[in-house]
Amino acid sequence: MSKGIKLANGLTPEEEQYARLLAEPGQSQAGAYREVWPGLGDMKPSVVYSAASRKAVKVRPRVDELIAALGRETVVNLATLTADVVADRELAHRVENPAAAVQATKLMASMHGHLRTAPPVGDLLAGIVAMLAGLDTASAAKDITISGASREIPPDTPPPPRSGNGPSS
Repeated sequence: MSKGIKLANGLTPEEEQYARLLAEPGQSQAGAYREVWPGLGDMKPSVVYSAASRKAVKVRPRVDELIAALGRETVVNLATLTADVVADRELAHRVENPAAAVQATKLMASMHGHLRTAPPVGDLLAGIVAMLAGLDTASAAKDITISGASREIPPDTPPPPRSGNGPSS
């Protein structure tokens, strides 16, 4: 780190590097932050996102200069996409379209890694069977089919008998 060193534009060399990375298309704030300040190993992602966002505000004028110098007009990154989705969500609420608001919320959660879809049950079962059999899960998923998984079971049907070493009821 360059303690106390400031460039002519008032930024430290690290901040200048961060601004240059942010000016590149497709670069995320957190990714650029981790690249410039690599000693963040144990830091929670939310802390990195916060620090990267605060630093991005500081270097924003320099990022704009760099973009202008390169002839590009905009930088699309997680922050700009999030702002767009927030605006879309607010519009959906104003026009009383709850489905669009929910969709915007889901999109935002997905963009920030908070929404993950579960694999189909057949894939889960194939993975478990493969793991127990010591097989490669990818090849096992092709070979194992789960039959009868979609049939309905009447509510008064007793559970199948237990086998194995577990406690009995």
